Amino acid sequence: DVQKKTTKIILTVDGEFHAPNWTPDGKFIFSDMGGELYRIPVSGGKAGKPEKIDISQKMMATNDHALSWDGKLIAITGIVRMPTGQVRSAADIHNPLYIMNMDGSNAHEIHLGWLHGWSPDGKFVVYAQYNKDNFDIYRVNVDGGGELLMTTNKAQDDGPEFSGDGKWVYFNSMRSGNWDGWRMPPDGAGPDDKLAERIT
Repeated sequence: DVQKKTTKIILTVDGEFHAPNWTPDGKFIFSDMGGELYRIPVSGGKAGKPEKIDISQKMMATNDHALSWDGKLIAITGIVRMPTGQVRSAADIHNPLYIMNMDGSNAHEIHLGWLHGWSPDGKFVVYAQYNKDNFDIYRVNVDGGGELLMTTNKAQDDGPEFSGDGKWVYFNSMRSGNWDGWRMPPDGAGPDDKLAERIT
């Protein structure tokens, strides 16, 4: 509770839950553990009891997942292993970006990339992807079309998230020599990333 400056333990379990996402109504947290995605009630008789999401695709859930701002859809980067089931190198990992209903149904691949966030209007998702020996920021329509390369700096960029008003995309970057917070307009940083602003 930010106002009261208090905390409450919802769940204690052996293992590692990652990247919790609140549902807009505040009733559930979505989180991943062991390659599976879970919905965790935060109050009531089932508080703290994880409910596994039955995803309609064979994939390992990663910590790159986010709920749409209206709480109707989930976007997630999954890992699809090679037919042998062994991951030997980065080349063995296929990282499709899926969009699905909140119950895991209708999971369909729209692109490749390490997902981070949705635009508030639900039209786009932003993600990081390998480009010319480093990671840059991309945006794509939720139907998989209209891919936009948003940054081109030779330094690593990661973690893009839209602001609540949709006017900025915030991200992490090594372009200053350290990991710092940056922001850019929702249509990208422009030629030579001149529209990118360092904020930390």
